[in-house]
Parts: sequence; C-alpha cells; structure tokens
Amino acid sequence: MASAERVTLVTVAVAVSAVLNIAPPPFFVFPRVHCKSHFVRGGPIGCDGDTNPAGWMKEENFMKYAKHFVKHVKPSKEKPVLLLLDNHDSHLSIEA
Repeated sequence: MASAERVTLVTVAVAVSAVLNIAPPPFFVFPRVHCKSHFVRGGPIGCDGDTNPAGWMKEENFMKYAKHFVKHVKPSKEKPVLLLLDNHDSHLSIEA
C-alpha cells in the first residue's frame, strides 16, 4: 500500500447462533465523532451502529450493542440466551 492511500477501519460486532433465526443483525462502530443514520443505510436489515473517534469498541458502544442484541434476540426467563464474550476491556463495565 502506498503511503498516500488511506484505509478506514470499521469495527463490526457479530453474534452467531446455533438456532439460525435468532442471531441479531450486525452492529457497526464507525471511526467518527457523531453517528449519522446514513452510516448503516443499505446495510443488512436491522443493523445498527455507533461511533468512536478511534473506530474500535469502547464500553459505551458495547452497552449499545448489548441493547441491540436484546432487542433482536429477545431473551427471557422462558427462553434464556447464553452470550459468550472475550475479556476485552469494553465488555467489562459495571453497567454491563
């Protein structure tokens, strides 16, 4: 890659499921300060996103992803869901 070329990285949170119809749509974290609705326009149905100037997931982004996950998967006492995560700092918050 030539030094004049710029690459923009976008973080994507994706969940997979053994039951194919309950996996939530992807959640994007864009390297911006303010989130605009057109960032996800044309993306997969139900996808959502947030921003972080660095483009990676922070605690605030993870909490929005967690709400996105619950909105689409709809876990309940009758239908519990096990969400496995790595130990990334963004997943370790008091609010989570």
